[in-house]
Amino acid sequence: MKALLLLAAGAVLSVAAGAIWPTPWPLKVSIAVIVVTLVIAAYASDAPAKSWRAIEKLRRRARWLPPRVGVLCDLDSDPNNPETFAWTIRSPSQWVDEIKKLAVAIGTKIHVKQIEASSSFEPYSAVLNPYGGVYPELEPDALGTLNKIADYVNRGGLFVNVADIPCYWSHNPRINRKIDATPFMGFDEAGRPIRPFWKSPIVEKLGLWIRKPNADDSNCTVDVELADKFAHIDDDLARVRVDRMVVCERNVEPIFRPIRVGDLSFTTFFFAGYGKGRFLISLLFMGATHPENKGMPRLIGKVLLDAVSKYRS
Repeated sequence: MKALLLLAAGAVLSVAAGAIWPTPWPLKVSIAVIVVTLVIAAYASDAPAKSWRAIEKLRRRARWLPPRVGVLCDLDSDPNNPETFAWTIRSPSQWVDEIKKLAVAIGTKIHVKQIEASSSFEPYSAVLNPYGGVYPELEPDALGTLNKIADYVNRGGLFVNVADIPCYWSHNPRINRKIDATPFMGFDEAGRPIRPFWKSPIVEKLGLWIRKPNADDSNCTVDVELADKFAHIDDDLARVRVDRMVVCERNVEPIFRPIRVGDLSFTTFFFAGYGKGRFLISLLFMGATHPENKGMPRLIGKVLLDAVSKYRS
């Protein structure tokens, strides 16, 4: 399409040039032809879209305006729906209320609203996915929403994953259910499909090594404390149940102090750098089966508010 628009602009300009110089057109006609040519060329080069993104990004960084947080709301709002939620217990509206309440408690001005995945992410300092391991994919064939998320973070945004492997499942609107976004890699000895965590699209983009704490999926409960950099965040969460953990690579900034296992350090709550932005990721499950983790929504909200306030300082 861009090539066709540029070709059209060139054709109009060549006709205009041939018409203007040998046998001059009226001034108004010449100006109109030139304006049309410039408009076509601008759209072909994405200049308007790039300019609008730049304006929205400036608004996002403006210190005199309250930061904005968008909470995705495309899917069913019932956390008990297994086709739209995975290992989380808060609806989009509950996340909005939680963040607003925390902001009032710490005296921070912020705008929080529900947004659809089709809307622009650029005005928002952070975008939160309330669906845990599921995300709303509007373009299932091309993974357009997933790429939009990655592009937003790459340009300086903050994307928040509240539970489980980020974007492990995509919700397909055509069939109204979640499907594995992680590629199929064969079968194990028991005939179960193998879909490695490291092949999950966002995990692969971030170069993360995520694993289970125990090979037999047995209960693993550990004491946690905030890393020194986040010790100023007031929270009393002291013990969590762990089902997934990440190796602390160079682009991983642990929020929970890392746990040492052999030669490796692991954490379950962290920032992961990507381009100019970051992902805020909690791998912890939430729900009735994991009462130890019931304080995570509050802590995620506090870390989110801390992050967006520092981003603009």
